[in-house]
Amino acid sequence: MNIKKYIYFGLLIAILSSCEKYLEPKLTNDYGDDITWKLPDYARATIMEAYNDIHQTVNSYDGNNYLDAITDNSLTTQSASSLYKYVFGSQTIHSDPLNRWGTAYNNIAIVNKFLEKGLSPDIIYYLSDSVRSESLRARTKGEAYFLRAWWQMELLRLYGGLSKDGRALGYIIVTHTFTEEERETVNSMPRDDYELCAQQIFADCDTAFKYLPLQFNVDPSATASYNDPVFGAAEFGRATGKAALALKSRVALLAASPAYQPQSGSPYAISEDSIQNKWLRAAVFAQEALTKGQMGSLNNMVALDNDILVGDNVTNPNHAASLNEILFRRYANNRAAEQNHFPAMWFGLARCNPSQNLVNAYPMANGYPITDSRSGYDAQNPYADRDGRFIRQINYNGSRFNNQNDQRELQIYSTAADGTIGPDAPGYDYRNTWTGYYIRKGMSVKPNINYNPDNPGATANDHHCNPLLRRTEVWMNLAEALNELVGPTGSVVGISEKSIDIIKRIRALYGTGNAYVDEIASLNDKDVFKELILNERRLEFAFENMRFWDIRRWRLPQLNEPILGIKIYKDINNKYVYFGTNPGADDIVVQTRSLSDDKYYTSPIPYAELIKNKNLVQNAGWE
Repeated sequence: MNIKKYIYFGLLIAILSSCEKYLEPKLTNDYGDDITWKLPDYARATIMEAYNDIHQTVNSYDGNNYLDAITDNSLTTQSASSLYKYVFGSQTIHSDPLNRWGTAYNNIAIVNKFLEKGLSPDIIYYLSDSVRSESLRARTKGEAYFLRAWWQMELLRLYGGLSKDGRALGYIIVTHTFTEEERETVNSMPRDDYELCAQQIFADCDTAFKYLPLQFNVDPSATASYNDPVFGAAEFGRATGKAALALKSRVALLAASPAYQPQSGSPYAISEDSIQNKWLRAAVFAQEALTKGQMGSLNNMVALDNDILVGDNVTNPNHAASLNEILFRRYANNRAAEQNHFPAMWFGLARCNPSQNLVNAYPMANGYPITDSRSGYDAQNPYADRDGRFIRQINYNGSRFNNQNDQRELQIYSTAADGTIGPDAPGYDYRNTWTGYYIRKGMSVKPNINYNPDNPGATANDHHCNPLLRRTEVWMNLAEALNELVGPTGSVVGISEKSIDIIKRIRALYGTGNAYVDEIASLNDKDVFKELILNERRLEFAFENMRFWDIRRWRLPQLNEPILGIKIYKDINNKYVYFGTNPGADDIVVQTRSLSDDKYYTSPIPYAELIKNKNLVQNAGWE
């Protein structure tokens, strides 16, 4: 993706000094407005800035961590990280490790400026080809609307919530550069209703879809436009029409979720029918994304294997599975994930450790939860015959690390009969896992990605994908919305699939049986089936920074759940004895958390903004 900072162009914006400044970015290049908005490279550079602040890698949070580290999926061992402190209640209106208020508004302002100045007829994108010039202008316009929608989505899912009096609020909608008269009122603008914010994002997504290609040309044998700088494969990674529709689907699901409905009994309460209409909208928008986006049928879905997330396929526009599954991505060529999350014995820091909570959530290959007597689960052989996502995502005791010819078996046992400690176990090295697990998902399999024992210093980088929007997310959005409307087996006019069909297909991709799904669906209980759907989302999007948002929007009790781990003993016969693998019977608590207050289901409006703008209403609990 041709997203870079231009040498001759920069945008320097003061965020906190005044509302005016982050809503009114000033161009500080040497040429000024009169030149910037005539030269196409400089004009389009503003759009590049709005891309650059989107997380480049999955582990882009403070200290190269995953957002999963503040969920029941994992923890971070990096005590200096703001995410480590977050789970103990360090988040305040003065200091919020998740704060993106200023960043989001800076980028929205950049986009607004471009939409007003960068599409002028004075800017000729191709002097020799008027058709191509107009095509590039239109495509860039579509990118601008997508990026504005993206940053509004970030504001909505971070700061959307209920006020003390029960009103559902979003953010301050800003869709243009302020006039001199409007600047006088900047510091008195209130937050807009949550629903109004959602509708604004929908509108921007629709406009983006109008001007963007569904995808960039990925078949060099099909057309001469393969290398076209407007629609060719060289533009792979930019926003597309498919991405715009998927983003619209995500926001519709957010807007229907329980956490963002006006409080019952308050003056702002809405009827149950109105809430159902939001779920219907979420279902329609998901179906629209699948149909208009030409994303294929359920039968065309693919399992998310690691070769989609890491390696050369990340940047290969001809890799069909990657292209069809990942609708919007950012990527980097580095080894930061491996340096920060590999086991210490492979020269990593093992910062994010998967939890036993997450491991317990994977069903058996026959589809039954491990707590079901029919599952065949053996707490002393806990990793055998599990859901196919488990071995794709988790490194565990006895697994082969790094999947290479020089691979070795991970030894995570804490004690043995002879007094030895496994080199990958807690306590062997201060950098080792706390929980008894390491992350496998998205990790490179290059033997020298961190360190090559046969050739010290010959380290390598690898391409890593941050899958920001996926086709499977759209399907799961549809499954959830359908269940809330008509239950697991009900039908909605215009939508051929049922919720149960979608969930069964996704599980089948990983070799997981569906007898249990049929059994749960036969109860015809929306709430029971919802729990299954949310667990499927948890597994499918593990270590993609999705779990946190699902916990928030459903206000799940797992926000404050203690993080569990395991201990492993190696007996005199070299047989492993496991402790902590029998859910509810021998749980081993590794970390307790301090997030019991309801306020932690939302983020606080930053104190600096409240001081500047007395009309900003704070989210409940943060007053």
